[in-house]
Formats: sequence, C-alpha cells, structure tokens
Amino acid sequence: MKTQTQTVQKFLLALVAGVLLTLCTTSRAQVLFSDNFNGYYNGNQNALQIDTGLQISFGGLLPGWTASGDGAIHAVNQDGLGNYAIMIFDGNPNPNVVTMASGIAANTAGLQYQVAFEAGPAAYAHTFEETTAAQILEINVLRGDNSVLYQWQQHMGAWPQALTFSPYSFDYVGDGSGPVRLQITTATPGDVIFSGALDNLSLAQVPEPTTFALAGLGSMALLVFRRRNK
Repeated sequence: MKTQTQTVQKFLLALVAGVLLTLCTTSRAQVLFSDNFNGYYNGNQNALQIDTGLQISFGGLLPGWTASGDGAIHAVNQDGLGNYAIMIFDGNPNPNVVTMASGIAANTAGLQYQVAFEAGPAAYAHTFEETTAAQILEINVLRGDNSVLYQWQQHMGAWPQALTFSPYSFDYVGDGSGPVRLQITTATPGDVIFSGALDNLSLAQVPEPTTFALAGLGSMALLVFRRRNK
C-alpha cells in the first residue's frame, strides 16, 4: 500500500512539473510587431552629430511608416553601417510626427499589451538643438479613427554629450475597437529642439496570468493525496 501511494505521489509530481513547464512555455509574451528602424533610407546625410561625430540625416523614409513635420524623418547612424535610431524634432511650426502606415491586430477587448523600446536624449549638429530637461517624447496608441487609446510621455533628460539609450515600456488594455497604430511624436512642440531618439520598438501581447491554473492544479493534487492516504 505504501509503495502504491509513493508511485501515485511520484506520478502527480511529474504531472505538476509537466504542467508547470507547459504553462511557462505558453505564457511568454507574443510579439506582434517590431522595428529596429534599420530600414531607414534616402536620408540627406548633411552633418555629423555634435559630441559623437556620428552620421546624422533628415528627410529620409522608413518602410511601414508615414511622417510629417520639419525635416522628418531625422535619424542617427549609430555605427556607420546602417544601425539607425530615429530622432524626433519639436519643430516650429511643424513638429515631427511618425506614424505606422497600417494597423496591427493588438486591440482585443480586455487583453493587455506591452509596447517596449529604447530611448534617450538626442542632438543634431548644434548645441541649440540638443534635448534639454524640458523636452518630452510621446508615443500614442491610435485607434482606426485616429483617436488615442493610450498615451505615453517621458522626459528624456538633457543631452549628456553622448548617444545613450535606456529601456522603457508601457502597457495598455485593448477596447475591441479594431486594429491600432503606433505614433511617435513630441509633447513639447515648437521648441526647435529634439525631444529624443528612439530605437528597437516592439509591441507584444502580455500573457494571461497562470495563477488560477496553478492553484487549481495544487488543489487537485492535494485532494488525490488525501484520498490515497485514506
């Protein structure tokens, strides 16, 4: 009887381990969109970035995106080999607005999504264009009618005389109104200064919590143990 109980216990432990492994595997975030901006092309490379000496361009194109505003799209070539990051110019009177051309299915009602990216201060060829502590970079999640489902804003901080990036992310909950588009712009238009630089943008569906599934599995195992012991 004792041997049979031990066998059942081992089976249940193996079952729990298998389910846990399955839950961990299936609970990873599902990436729905990503862009490293290395597709940037046709930019007018007219200067070198102040302090870093990196190649900087304006007026370029980015596949999958539309752009408006003074000199859009600005970009910095981080290694001279086409590893681009885009830069958002506050512009006066026309700030930069860079928007996805097509919507993506990331708006199921009640589901949680995460937008992740790297961002930091930006600069062009002159000190008066450098990001200051007052500038704010903005990312909007737009519905099909261009209304804002979610808005993220962040001060990038003053230009540190070097091109530096930090990881950022924000979550939003879908409302079921249809595909969404990401829009990158500034919350401080008219300053004639860069709000920031951005790279490695992605959008993913946040996995559903597995807490209830694990609790239910634990309760089932405890019940079987008790019955077998009786």
